[in-house]
Amino acid sequence: MIELQEIRGCLFDIGETLLIPSEEFERVIQRILGTKTCVYHLTDIDKDIQSCLLDSPLKKNPDVWTSDTWIDDELVKLYTLALSLKNQNNDIVCIAQNLVQYMKRPEAWRVVDGAYELLDQLRASGKVLGVLSNWNSNLESILENKKMRDYFDVVVCSAQVRSAKPSHTAFRIALDRLGRSVRALKAEQTVMIGDSYVHDIKPCLHLGMKGIQMGSQFKVHVAGEYFEVSSLPMINRLLGSQHR
Repeated sequence: MIELQEIRGCLFDIGETLLIPSEEFERVIQRILGTKTCVYHLTDIDKDIQSCLLDSPLKKNPDVWTSDTWIDDELVKLYTLALSLKNQNNDIVCIAQNLVQYMKRPEAWRVVDGAYELLDQLRASGKVLGVLSNWNSNLESILENKKMRDYFDVVVCSAQVRSAKPSHTAFRIALDRLGRSVRALKAEQTVMIGDSYVHDIKPCLHLGMKGIQMGSQFKVHVAGEYFEVSSLPMINRLLGSQHR
């Protein structure tokens, strides 16, 4: 049985954990195209982007996430490839570049249901909270816009610290900074909450932390050495009532 009674600190991933895209890519691209929409085939473009992402360096090479320039370049390549599957128009690269710039804006993201309530509960129970995310250097400004920044004692994003998950270096940086906010915080007293087993859960377990993975089909599921949950409110049941 995984013990969570001694948890004093929580690290959160951001994308697909606390924030998700505010609308489908198809609708965003339609706005970018304006009157040119009729000459593009955008059916299933969201699925095409997800399919292309599986073989992208954004998934396979975490070092990409350590530079704003590299992140932008790879996202442009990703969106260009996805659009070119069903389109041969000359301005595909330009559309991809505009899409990358749009996704940097706060309005491109919305807060996952239950996020504020979870963060309120964890803060009220005395836990220190932090962010560890593979993201470009505008992450803090997005969190500010979403009224989330003040919940976190530390925000560690890959493009700023030049280290990305699943690197143990990125986790150690986050743990060290979180430890400055609470005396003698140990790895085993910290939980990582994220949607990816490879990038969030596996490395945190290796360092002695606890793990909670988002996206399970179950409400709460114990999967070996970590928990799987279907939604953020389920984390309240695991962590919300425990005190430092």
